[in-house]
This record gives sequence, structure tokens and C-alpha cells, in this order.
Amino acid sequence: MKELKVLALVGKEMKNRVSLRSLKNLRTLCLDGSNFDGTSTDVIGSLENLEILSFRDCYSMRELPREIGRLKQLRLLDTTNCEELEVIPHGIFSSLCRLEELYMVNSFNEWEIGRGREEKGMASISEVMSLSDHLKVLAIEIPSVIHLLTKDIVLKSPTIRFLIRCATWGRLFSEMSTYAFENCLEISESDARELEESQAVRLLLKKSKKLYLSEVKNFSVLTDLDQEGFQDLKDLDLWYCPHIEYLANGTSGFLTNLRFLKLGSCGVLKYVFSLSAARNLVQLQELNIDGCDQMEEIVSKQGEHEEEADMISFDKLTNLTLEGLGSLVGFFQAKKLYSNQEETTARVEHQSAGVFEKAIFPSKCISWFPSLEEVVLGRMKFEGVLFDLKNIPSGFQGFQNSRLPKKMHVKRCENLKTMGAVIPQRKKLENNLKKDSTSHDFSTSPTRSSNWCPAGCGCAPYSRPNAHRPIEILPRPIKVTPTNLEDSNDNDNLENLTVSDCNSMEVIFQLKGPKHEESSHSIEAFNKLSSLRLDRLPGLTRVWEMGSSQPMLTGSSFGNLKSLEVGFCNQLKYLFSSSIVKLLVSIEDIEVHNCEKMEEIVAAEEETDETITLPKVKSIKLESLPKLKYFCGEAYTLKLPSLELLEVDDVQNLSLLAPKLIATHPRLQVRTALGVAEWKGDLNATLRNIYVTRKGEDDEIEREDEHN
Repeated sequence: MKELKVLALVGKEMKNRVSLRSLKNLRTLCLDGSNFDGTSTDVIGSLENLEILSFRDCYSMRELPREIGRLKQLRLLDTTNCEELEVIPHGIFSSLCRLEELYMVNSFNEWEIGRGREEKGMASISEVMSLSDHLKVLAIEIPSVIHLLTKDIVLKSPTIRFLIRCATWGRLFSEMSTYAFENCLEISESDARELEESQAVRLLLKKSKKLYLSEVKNFSVLTDLDQEGFQDLKDLDLWYCPHIEYLANGTSGFLTNLRFLKLGSCGVLKYVFSLSAARNLVQLQELNIDGCDQMEEIVSKQGEHEEEADMISFDKLTNLTLEGLGSLVGFFQAKKLYSNQEETTARVEHQSAGVFEKAIFPSKCISWFPSLEEVVLGRMKFEGVLFDLKNIPSGFQGFQNSRLPKKMHVKRCENLKTMGAVIPQRKKLENNLKKDSTSHDFSTSPTRSSNWCPAGCGCAPYSRPNAHRPIEILPRPIKVTPTNLEDSNDNDNLENLTVSDCNSMEVIFQLKGPKHEESSHSIEAFNKLSSLRLDRLPGLTRVWEMGSSQPMLTGSSFGNLKSLEVGFCNQLKYLFSSSIVKLLVSIEDIEVHNCEKMEEIVAAEEETDETITLPKVKSIKLESLPKLKYFCGEAYTLKLPSLELLEVDDVQNLSLLAPKLIATHPRLQVRTALGVAEWKGDLNATLRNIYVTRKGEDDEIEREDEHN
């Protein structure tokens, strides 16, 4: 035992005051998770050769033994998560002349300001910083940045790896539980003018890879804190910083390594980046902005040439969240489409066709996001469209990389009217044009432009030169998703769509083009959409809207939709038309609830005797639909060969799922609020029995009430 060099008593109860005095050669002692309380000095003894000492997760530890100051060979000390640690006597740290790694996050927080008092005082940050010429790793928590502002605080090693929280509340670093962290700094409730005067703070800011600032006042631009532009920074959080107006404006090399950016409740923040600063953000992966009431745009021209916008690309941005931005005009405000001279005629003609100019993502910046996976929009007063693709410049080279994100959540955007529209490919119409023209470059064929403009005003189409795939825009009022998506390719990437609490939404999917083209060719749309959730849309009248002359939807349109939930949409009278329901070959789960005017799930478009089959539907839930009479009416025969569960509750008028119902799953169960219903041989008979039983019970209750 005397030759023992490593001893780990992890999670042990040390009731018998274990003495380690004889272990003179011990180099590593790990008491992690034990009940060591720090009051028993003979536990550590005189381990003069000890190099690593860890008390991590010793929740009973209240005091760091003064005798630790005699461990002259100690290179690593860890008290992480010793939440009850209240006493570290002054002088311990200054005695540890070879200490290289100090881990104290989420433990001791009673640091003395300045050098501390010699006798009964606690340890001070000055003591710790006096070791910084040989300290390689420092992870500590201090109640305020004021501890770093005294003149004697000097950070001597520019290569030190650190995790420092100058805060009594806020976020906890996820890196706390590991030794593998990058340089992290959190500062709250401070004044930027004081931070600039501290050598230690300036160096920490400069070297930070993760920086969280909360309630830091008196800086209007981030470069006030680091003139070189935080070139090492990867993760930046700014919350409740009352004076910041923008992050950067025309700064070369600014935030070139930034991956994650969160901005919250910065009351006077008007925009985030200038065009030139935005060009640096080639590594940005996530952008989250919340509660910045004065923000008008994310990227701003600020006197720069608009051509700078053509050089911006957030190639790695996958997640974008914009919430609570009451003044937002758009992600970027490009110049207006029309000059003053062209204003009257052109604007009126385009507006008559339902074309919007106002967009959260205007056409100038739509190609900045080639890798976008998820978009969240919430609590905004913006009026207009979400994506406006109608002004893609002729010959623009970046549009081929733009696509819809995989997931989209739109909530509490009460005035949002539409997302916009794009037709990536127009094969049939293009072929017709080829027959009549020797030119295949649509961007240089003004004689053809009137065939493409939705207003019929003769404006030029927009396309990539020699690509033969012109882009047409036809946004319509009061919609949430792209209209007229035809022959979509991999750019039609939307997989999950959630729309909630948007009072102005009337139609979700509008599938119709200009009147003279509606029946001229087929459309493929949303062929990757797998989940659709619509909740609390009081103005919604149709989920799918078809043209008067129905376009031919290809079989893959909506062919991957598996889950559909619709709730609290009180203007909806039906969910699907028969032409739409035929496309839903993969749908498995349908839930409809709390829609006051819903009469049918599948509405008849014309009198016919067709058979409608939903081959993969496994469960249907119908709840609180007071006017629902049928899932599918008499015009069609309904087949549900895979249906295993039908849940019905508060659908008092539903006595038949469908008058013509055949082919249901042999293990089908029907459940009500009271449990599994008695099976009566087939589904319609079972529902009829529930209806008759319920009606009889209601009549009996009514008679009793009259009698009483």
C-alpha cells in the first residue's frame, strides 16, 4: 500500500475518518461523490507528493482544508459541484506554487474583493490570478465581474484555458460537467466602460470562444468591447443589454468563426449586421433573436452598395428563430421594386394579381440560406408574405441553392398573409415555348415575358441564364405556404409544418395558377412533407384550395404526409377534397378536434361513385366536432384497410363513418370517452350503436330534468 500512487474512493461514505498518512507516494486522490465534508484534516494528511486532488460532486463539503496549502506538488485541484462549499481560507491558493489546473464551477462563491485579509478572510481572485503565469486551466464562478476589476488583477498567461462565470444567475455552462471545454466567459450586471479598463477582462473577452453578456450597459456596438472583432468567438449570447444598437457595421474580419448567435430583449437594437459584416458569417449555424422590440431588420445596408448583398451567403445556417420582433420589416430591406415613375401602373397591376412587396425574406436575400433546416417565427406583427421570390434578378446565380427548410413553425403571427410562391421547373410550358422560339435563354426573351407575369403586365421573367428553368411568382393574399409549386425538385424540402395562432390565415395550400394556365400542365408539390399541424387558426376556411380548372397534381404531391392534426379551426367545414385525399397514400394518423363547423372530413367535389382508399391510415381521432355527420359522404365508397383505432368523443351527430364503407382492419377498435366500444359486426354498426345509446341516454336525462 505504501507504493500506491492512485486512489479513487468515488461515492464512498467516509465514516471512519480514513487516514492516508502512510501513502507517501500517492500522486492522485479522487474523492468524487463521497461524503467528505472538509473538516477532517487527517484524511488528506501529509501527502507531500500529491499532484491531483479531486472533490468533484462532494455535496457535503463545506470547507477546503487549510492543510491543502502544504501540497507543494499539487498540479490539479477540483471542487466542481461542491455546492455547500462556503469556506476557503485565505492563503491556500497562493501557496500552491505548481498548480496548473483549477476547477471550481458551481461551488465556492464567497470570494473576497481585492487581495483578501490575511487572517480570517476568505480566498480572493487576486490569489488565484497570482498563479496565472503557470496556470493552464481555470474554471471558476464569482458573484460579480467587480472581482476582476481591481488593478492588481493581471492575467499573465495569454494561452490559459478558462471557464469563468461572473454572475449570480443566468445560464449554466453545459461544459461544467466535463474537462473538455473551450474558453467561456459570462458577465452580467456590469458597465462596459469598466470592462475596458481591466487588462484581465480585455484579454478574457478577446480569447473567449463562448461569450454570454447579460445586463451589460453602456456599449452601443459589440466592437466597443474588442476592436479586433472577436475573431475566436464561436458562441455569442446577448440578453438585456439596454444600449446596444447593432453588433457590427462595416468591420473587416468581425466574428469570422461565429457558429451560434442569440439576442434577447435588447430594447434599442435596430439591426444586427451591416452588409459587409454579414459577409463574414460564413460559419454561422444557428441564429436566434427574441424580444427585440425595435429591431427593423437583421441585415442592413447602412449606406453600403446593395451589390454587397450578392456576396452574402449563410452557407452553414441550419436553424433560424425570430420571435417577438414587433417592428420587423424584413430580414433585409432591399430597394423597392418600382421607381416613382413606374409606381402607378406597375404596382397597381401587380397588386391586382396578389403580388406583395413586403416580405420577411425578400427576394434579394432568399438565396442566402442554402442549408436551412428549421425556421421558427412567432409573436410578430408583420403584414405581408414570408418568402417573396418575385423579384429574383435576371441572371442571378445563387437561386439554385435556395430551398425550403425541412421544418417550419409559424405561431402567433396574427397579420402574416402568405409565404410566397415559386415554380422551380415548368417542363411542359417550357417545351411549348421551345417549339415557338429558337432561343432557349428566357432571360433574354422579352417577347415571352407576358406569358410568365401573373399580372399580365409584360414584365421580364427572372431566371438563371441558359438554365431553361424560369422562376414564376404568384403569391396570393391570406396564405401561409408557397402557391403554384410545380415539378418541384430537391429544393422542395419541407418535412414538418406547424402553423398556430395566426388569425389572418384563410388557406394553407393554394394549388392554382393563372386562369389561362390552370389546366395546362401537372404540378408536383410538397412531396417531402411528412407532418402537418394546424392549431387555433380562427379564419381558416380551407387547408387545400384548388383552382376552378383543377391542375393535374402528380401522384407524389403530398405523398409522404404521415401525420395530420387540425384543431380549433372554427371556420373549416371540411378537411380534404376528394382530389386531395387520393394523393395521401402514406398518411397514417389523422386527428381533428374542436372545429365547430366541420361537417365532413372528405368533401364531395361532384356526384360520382368513386372509391376512395386511404391504404395506410392506422388511427383516426375525432373530438368535439358538433356538426360532423360523416368522415366521407354518399358520393364515394371509403376503404380503410389498415385502420386499427378510431377514437370518437363529443361528435354527437356522427352515426356513420361513411354510408358506403368497406374494407377495415380485422383488429379495429373503436374508443369513446368511456373506453372501448362494443363491436357490432362492422364499423358503421358500432358507431350507430354508440349514437343510439348516447341519444337514448340524453333523452332519458332530458325526461328526468323535465320531471324534476
